[in-house]
Amino acid sequence: MFRPTIENMTPDKVLRKQPFRRIRPSDALDALESGFDRKPGVLEGNLTYDYPTYADFMREQDVNAHRIMSKKWFPDITVYDETQKKYLMRKIARVTTNLPEVFASQRTSMLTGDHVDLKLASGGSEQASQDLLAIFMEGWDYKDMETAVYELIWGCATVADSAIVFHLDESSLGWTSMSFAKGDMIYPHYNEYGRVCLFGRKYTAWDGENDVDYLDVWDDTYHIRYRLASDDQPNPGDMSWVADSEPRPHGFRRCPVAYHNSGDTVAGPAMGLLDNFDLAMSQLCENNKAYALRIFYALGADVDISASIDGRPMTVTSTDVNSKVGFLEPAESSGSFELQMKQLIRSAYQAAHCTEPVEIKSGADISSLTVQMMSKDSYHQALLDAKDFQPALNDIVELFKYGYAIELGMSSKFERLKIKGTINPYIMRSEVEEVNNISILKGSGAIPVKAAANEAAKLGYGTARNYEEIVQEEHDKLVMEQRETMVVESVNASRGQQ
Repeated sequence: MFRPTIENMTPDKVLRKQPFRRIRPSDALDALESGFDRKPGVLEGNLTYDYPTYADFMREQDVNAHRIMSKKWFPDITVYDETQKKYLMRKIARVTTNLPEVFASQRTSMLTGDHVDLKLASGGSEQASQDLLAIFMEGWDYKDMETAVYELIWGCATVADSAIVFHLDESSLGWTSMSFAKGDMIYPHYNEYGRVCLFGRKYTAWDGENDVDYLDVWDDTYHIRYRLASDDQPNPGDMSWVADSEPRPHGFRRCPVAYHNSGDTVAGPAMGLLDNFDLAMSQLCENNKAYALRIFYALGADVDISASIDGRPMTVTSTDVNSKVGFLEPAESSGSFELQMKQLIRSAYQAAHCTEPVEIKSGADISSLTVQMMSKDSYHQALLDAKDFQPALNDIVELFKYGYAIELGMSSKFERLKIKGTINPYIMRSEVEEVNNISILKGSGAIPVKAAANEAAKLGYGTARNYEEIVQEEHDKLVMEQRETMVVESVNASRGQQ
């Protein structure tokens, strides 16, 4: 099977990618004559798709670029002015909401609210492995790998795919987050086992004189950079990719990329509902402008109305004994609008697998189980999302371990160390409750000092290596007690001799 490499993939071939798709509804339902029809193609059916682009995803995330802001989709009103004897364009109210960003924030925070759970899978003696794990976790924090995981997940939530690329600069490990939201076009290519074996990144950068398009390509061994140039082309204006650097080893044993494709944004399934919500809000505003204020009327002969400078009626006089004044009450339509918008919002939250904000009436602390039940929709989806991102997280842990071992000069020691990282969905919890749980588990002997120190470090109390200080304190305390015992025994012995 063909395996992409820098040698057999030209830039034009690298710049190819499967498009994102959203299934379109069918114009008609195809009826089958028999449920046991085994003709080829009958069971598959025919699907038609819309193909959203990165630009569509960005417009959905930006509150100022929603469809309601388009005058083509929601045009202004044309009215005829009797005074000027011509048609005029009257601007209408356009109201939108930032719920796509709220959905992305909620789904992302459910996965990144807690630290990645890093544990030993196997390797070496227990104490030596624990020491290496502590070194690994210190480097994980120092290199801001939690931020790398967040940026990978946030990129997928907002523009459907994202990547983390590792690099070794003079044996110093670093990483870069890449997604369309950061100005990158990314192109993954896979081997026969579905692993990324070649990765391209197209971006624009300043070369000192002009903005130039660059293409960085990584495979399992090398990294090369191309630039788009018109130099030495037979026709002026023609552009082609030329090598800006020679292929050079990137220092990793495989393509140093952790990539994930979610297929769609978090808000994608809810955008139809949100467009209708924006439309309903805008129509409500237009309705209020036309009918929210009462209309003053006066009936009768010889009615004289005196008004203030700003046009408000002050006095109404009339010689007609049957004259009448009053206000016309507007039609009440807010109830129907309220029902419509509440249902649209509820359906949008369900489509995005998010939880609507709830009003907490009790002033007391709420248990973690209660909070979990209140946010069960987003929590259940977070459990699935954690499994979905597990392969990309495995790549991040593997590439970080390899690169950080090179930086420390400890490759041979880290070679046999197998570390597993998992994402545990985050639920808002009482910090007092968490500390008490750790103390109870430690006091009952259910978890060792090392595990308790790690859990406490996640809450911001100390570091993962505090267990060493605890062990040292216990050792010093034991030594002090032994010395005191020896002194007492020595004194008692001397008194007995007297």
